[in-house]
Amino acid sequence: SDNAVSEIGRQSIIRGATIMKPNYAIVASALFLLGVSGNSVLADGKKDCTTHPQSAWKQRAEAESVAKAAGHKVRGSKVEGSCYEIYAISKAGKKVELFYNPVDLKLMKTVVK
Repeated sequence: SDNAVSEIGRQSIIRGATIMKPNYAIVASALFLLGVSGNSVLADGKKDCTTHPQSAWKQRAEAESVAKAAGHKVRGSKVEGSCYEIYAISKAGKKVELFYNPVDLKLMKTVVK
């Protein structure tokens, strides 16, 4: 009788372990996919344009003016990492993200959407 209970308990543990392995595999796969998709988002745009403190940065409006002078229609801007990120429409009519060094307003990267 005790052996029968032990055998049933052992089989339950074995079955439980078998059931849990696929769950761990699913969780691991989901985490991997989230990591991969997260990295592609980060790889989309430049985030490091300068090591200077923000007190040395020019005004964001100046970066927008540089983009306009280059022929882009500026739609908005923000600080992204240590860059000014300008959202615009290019001369060719494409949506672009322009990443400027906020100290010297040098264009560091252009991402065409």
